[in-house]
Amino acid sequence: MAPFGTKEVVLLTPLTQYYRGVLRGNFVSGATSFWSTTTGSITISGIPAGASIVKALLFWGCECNSTSDLANINFNGTPITGSVVGSTSSLCWGTGSYLNYVADVTALVSGNGTYTISVPSSLPTTPGADGASLYVVYCEGSEPIRTISIYAGAEHLSILTFTSYSWTQSGFTATVSPQAKASFTGGDCQDGSSNTLYFNSSFVYTCDGSTPGNHYGWWEADVSSMVPPAATSVNWQFNSSGSDCVSPNVSVISITSVDPETYTCAAGYDDPISVDENGNIYASEEIEVYNIMGQRVSTGQKLPKGIYFIKGKRGIKRVILR
Repeated sequence: MAPFGTKEVVLLTPLTQYYRGVLRGNFVSGATSFWSTTTGSITISGIPAGASIVKALLFWGCECNSTSDLANINFNGTPITGSVVGSTSSLCWGTGSYLNYVADVTALVSGNGTYTISVPSSLPTTPGADGASLYVVYCEGSEPIRTISIYAGAEHLSILTFTSYSWTQSGFTATVSPQAKASFTGGDCQDGSSNTLYFNSSFVYTCDGSTPGNHYGWWEADVSSMVPPAATSVNWQFNSSGSDCVSPNVSVISITSVDPETYTCAAGYDDPISVDENGNIYASEEIEVYNIMGQRVSTGQKLPKGIYFIKGKRGIKRVILR
């Protein structure tokens, strides 16, 4: 954040869904700050051996005067061009706007490893980039079914305008015992400033420029305990410290769900649980069955008509008997 100038005209891009996938897999992510450097690196880890890369999205922020200022950058030595997924007024740097760019780099991400990003210019030079975050969605047949949702945008938060911004992230129906992971990217979080993030009303992160570095923020954590059974949405709230100008750029949720798969892993595997049209259950592993009210049902009986959740070693599946 630079010293305050005249009051700005605020143009907001509310965070909305940019990507959604339902598959047997998950996401991993990482980030880098560009403060006082035009080159950064992001290390990706946690992708299981044999998994396939489904989607890799690179986001980067910029104090810009034009949408073309930092649209063209390099990813691992390959030139890429981003599009603006979020824009708002300058985060107190005096430029024409703050932009959140995104580029699909799926073809350039092979798995775990370190990826280098270079930009034409970076803060404190303006126009300049503040940082970048990389989100990688993978598919692996032994994983439970998860819905992965990525929201993106840009909102100006400061003492000059709004000090808090809340949004709801939806597009899924969680299992009765959700496993969930979430991530967040914040633009221009300055060292030493206490900008706070809440997930489902619980404090989870202080965006103070320490991770991954000055003027950029990134957070990722397991949030399973914060998501209720069969949830259909989660809520976020990002607060400016009041002395820092910041923007929420990206929010991600990965959650075990009962949603229909949108992507099938290439390797696949045989489903160890099946239910015939008469309600008889066949399983090659120990299972638990619950009705729509979350009550456990005996596995030794035929299931009457209704909706059931069957929990096995490889996840939870939904069965509808009509």
